[in-house]
Amino acid sequence: MIKKTGLHGATPSSFRDSFVRGLYENGCGWKDLMAATGIKQKRTLERKVRPQEAELEKIFNTLFSRVKNPF
Repeated sequence: MIKKTGLHGATPSSFRDSFVRGLYENGCGWKDLMAATGIKQKRTLERKVRPQEAELEKIFNTLFSRVKNPF
């Protein structure tokens, strides 16, 4: 499925993390996020939805370091 997107270097975890962030931004609560994603600790979810500003560059570099825009 990822290969068909044309986003070379994308990983299942980058899609999951984007999914978590999208759910949170659209009003999904912590318990619902835990149930939908299988993530058991609130702290883990908090790092995905509310990263500290200093961590943002590290997160983007980690998640999307291999992603190449095909266009």
